[in-house]
Amino acid sequence: MQQLESRRLVLRPLSESDGPVLFRFRSDPAVMQYMDTASMESIEQAYQMINAIHHRFTQEQIPLWALSLKEDEEKRMIGYAGYTKFSPAHYRAEIAFVTDPIFWGRGLISEALPKVLEYGFQTMNLHSVAASINPNNSASAHILEKFNFQKEAHFKESMYFNGRFLDDVIYSLLKINYKPPTDNR
Repeated sequence: MQQLESRRLVLRPLSESDGPVLFRFRSDPAVMQYMDTASMESIEQAYQMINAIHHRFTQEQIPLWALSLKEDEEKRMIGYAGYTKFSPAHYRAEIAFVTDPIFWGRGLISEALPKVLEYGFQTMNLHSVAASINPNNSASAHILEKFNFQKEAHFKESMYFNGRFLDDVIYSLLKINYKPPTDNR
């Protein structure tokens, strides 16, 4: 998987050494409140997720990058961004992103997203990118709208999780509406 860089970030392949950090924020209630999936209960689940990400890239060319600060010599993971689903027949992929709460509010996802989208539209030859979010996740909605994603659907009680039916909001960005980043680093 190709490593990407932005002004402050290195987007690199996940490694086994990312397991403890991945487990820490995928078991954090603040991070998980809008994910509508079970929190991790063991470090083994983090390693399984990393292995699944590597397998998806090897088998299906679905990239998901660890986010690291350039200034950090150890390149510790502070979050991830990339694609979780890819339909080559439809030239469409689904995007996902998350950061450790200690890095919230620093604009890091807004910095990583253009690199992820550029890779999707240029390297993966996507026609559109989708995002599925919890309707209460206003921070993610704001980021998506900032990058010209359009709200396409609000599915009422379309998912069942943790004993409740939950809504799902779908955003989409067509390649024609994509504006490449002005910073080419």
